[in-house]
Amino acid sequence: MRRVYRILAIAIIFFVAGIFFFYKDKNSEVSDAPKVSDYKNLQVVGDTSFQDPLFSKFPSPDKFQKFTYDKIGINGGDSFLVSAQCVDAFLTVLIFPSVVDYRKDVAKAVFNKAFGCAAGEKFNHEVVKSDLANYGFGSYYVILADQGRQGMWYNPR
Repeated sequence: MRRVYRILAIAIIFFVAGIFFFYKDKNSEVSDAPKVSDYKNLQVVGDTSFQDPLFSKFPSPDKFQKFTYDKIGINGGDSFLVSAQCVDAFLTVLIFPSVVDYRKDVAKAVFNKAFGCAAGEKFNHEVVKSDLANYGFGSYYVILADQGRQGMWYNPR
């Protein structure tokens, strides 16, 4: 019987210690975590530039649809609609801050998502505030690009 009480006492000690550490971690805050409020303040470690000659032949950023994101919203509203005609298996939507030239560093897209669509189908995507919430207010441009079932996007428009 004494052995049972010892095992029970040890089990209770482990249970109480587990509860203590469980709630201690839940209530602690990470105060030194950076908050991204301005894209220009992001620090990139290492060289992320993409020096592919193919990208230098693509259109300049000023050729794409632009919009602003501020306190009021996106272009003064809740969203920004982009539309295109599908020509491959996917249509990729890329959003870049206006200060970034995608031809020099495609990794700086703040939004990069491929959506499935059939060739000839009309494609619509609404850019909403939550797409940009972590990147702060400013000017952006949108690239719509075709993408096959393999490989990366092409034909930016």
